[in-house]
Amino acid sequence: MNGSGIGQPFPVPTRTPRVRLRPRRSARIGVDGTWWPHTENLTTELHDLVSAVTPRFGHVARVAFDWNALSIAQDAIDPPDGIDICGPELGQAAGVLRLISVGGSRMSLLVITPGSETEAAEDNIRAVTDS
Repeated sequence: MNGSGIGQPFPVPTRTPRVRLRPRRSARIGVDGTWWPHTENLTTELHDLVSAVTPRFGHVARVAFDWNALSIAQDAIDPPDGIDICGPELGQAAGVLRLISVGGSRMSLLVITPGSETEAAEDNIRAVTDS
């Protein structure tokens, strides 16, 4: 655990997360990047996602999403993680995962459906993240 007492940043990811962020200088289009999880159980991959975005975003306090039945069964990621797992915020688009920092900043990631064909997934990723 680090000096902040919230368990972040996490150790090196166990699996390389498939996350791509838009350049900071780019105009906002509603999302800040994409995340293409490896499995349907998204909560098992949250540590890896948080590890990947922490250097740019900072410490994550909450993750808001419309969780599927498999993921919702796990109501938190491994304690002590300091991250609240919750349902979507008011007005949050379906298929968009929102990270909320300790300071209240928000990062929205379009979630590419796990199991998507590689070419289609990469087309979606480029459409969102290329400026």
